[in-house]
Amino acid sequence: FRNGKVMVSSSMLGGKPIKISLPDIHLKDIGKDSGGVTPETAVAEVFKAVDKAVVQSISKSVGEAVKSLGSSAGKTESQLVEGVKGLFGK
Repeated sequence: FRNGKVMVSSSMLGGKPIKISLPDIHLKDIGKDSGGVTPETAVAEVFKAVDKAVVQSISKSVGEAVKSLGSSAGKTESQLVEGVKGLFGK
């Protein structure tokens, strides 16, 4: 995947949406070690990689946004990062 983007909105950030770029995701040899996988397993691996990239990118971007808001945000950066991870069950 290349040039992926997600839009994130949070009341902690004033409800304004933020466009976040995702890193390029490169997967290869899915199932090679086990002699192959079902299409469902291959798709699950792809979504696992996308999910990880989304969580990392959102966590980084929200942390940067909170730093720019200063103490008026009402929550610490680490609390926001944990909240973002909670959205994705991580």
